[in-house]
Amino acid sequence: MLAPNTILQNRYRIQRELGRGGMGAVYEALDERLNRIVAVKETLVETEDLRRAFEREARLLANLRHSALPKVIDHFTEGAGQFLVMEYIGGDDLSALLKRRDRPFPLSDVLRWADEILAALSYLHAQQPPIIHRDIKPANLKLTAQNEITLLDFGLAKGHAGGMTRVTSDKSLYGYTPQYAPLEQVNGEGTSARSDIYALAATLYHLLTNRVPPAASQRAASIVQTGIDPLQSLGTLNAEVPAAISTILMKAMSLKQAERPASANEMRASLREGLRTVVSPTVAVPPNQSPNLQRNAELQQTIAAPPLNSWPRPLPVTPLSSVSHAPQRARARGGRWWILASVFLGFVALTALTFGVARFVLNGGGNTPAPTPTPTPSANDNVPSPYRELLPSVVSLMMQDANGKTIRQASGFFVREDEIVTT
Repeated sequence: MLAPNTILQNRYRIQRELGRGGMGAVYEALDERLNRIVAVKETLVETEDLRRAFEREARLLANLRHSALPKVIDHFTEGAGQFLVMEYIGGDDLSALLKRRDRPFPLSDVLRWADEILAALSYLHAQQPPIIHRDIKPANLKLTAQNEITLLDFGLAKGHAGGMTRVTSDKSLYGYTPQYAPLEQVNGEGTSARSDIYALAATLYHLLTNRVPPAASQRAASIVQTGIDPLQSLGTLNAEVPAAISTILMKAMSLKQAERPASANEMRASLREGLRTVVSPTVAVPPNQSPNLQRNAELQQTIAAPPLNSWPRPLPVTPLSSVSHAPQRARARGGRWWILASVFLGFVALTALTFGVARFVLNGGGNTPAPTPTPTPSANDNVPSPYRELLPSVVSLMMQDANGKTIRQASGFFVREDEIVTT
């Protein structure tokens, strides 16, 4: 254990211990050269071969660039330990948050985190050679103050470990946690991308049920002895988890590698598709429905943004709002001038008629017939009779259209553009 104020490489001043495991410890330190906080991981090694392997893998990790992965800044050997200096990620890990909640996380949150971590795993597994994390668990997922998820503890990450030797302790050479590790890793048979998929699925299982899954070795022993897998479905432990999501995660936790999703991208696409079977993204969820379904609908917008390369691209669709209505508007504006003119002429004619009747009455009638007002042509006369009755009449100072939008205008006709007759 490194004491506070210990200085490494004449640069990194240890401030406090952040965590400790069977292979070493992680410290918060001050980079006095750049005046910034960093995370320093100490890994205890005993042989020259392990030292060379650590240096090789540290250089590999230093070239990684992904938003869900911390950046590796430096690596060095000092005393009996080898050190990896990484970007410090503030916030709490999901294991600590889950303990404080003492109940499962919302499905929407967990699936959003899963989508981000699967994107990071897809990036790691695509490296040459592939990088296998080998110890994914809630304690290695940190939620930042910006509500972003980060995958930590890359001191345990390793290039493709197909030739790993069998171990007899509860920790492998590079470390793992039994409740989240796949059977092939526990048995020392080597790991692959599917090993990380198992570990992530076991982690999601824990986050969605608030129950640690049984270890793979325990499950295997139970199946051999009783024929029963003690791993319960997620829906049994949490009714809020849809059957489609439960099925995907149970498949990813298969004891047989070949039965799991072949890649992180495949599992990512499956989870997205599983969510679509729960709530259609084109149908709004009424406010009186289950809060969980409402969260699922919101999540569709969150995780649908970064497209997967394996998904077909939809053909572009022109929104209705972008269709030009210029000709109709021109006709509408022209029609309104004729309508206003008609109203004005009608008003003049009505005034003249009123004065004529008044004079006739005041004079006691007469033999001279009152003049017949000349009919005023109307803009409606140009509209075919089947549609004429659809045109509205004179409106007041304020009215609303069919969409609820308030329209203010003085007297006259208001004609909706979609009611104008076109040929």
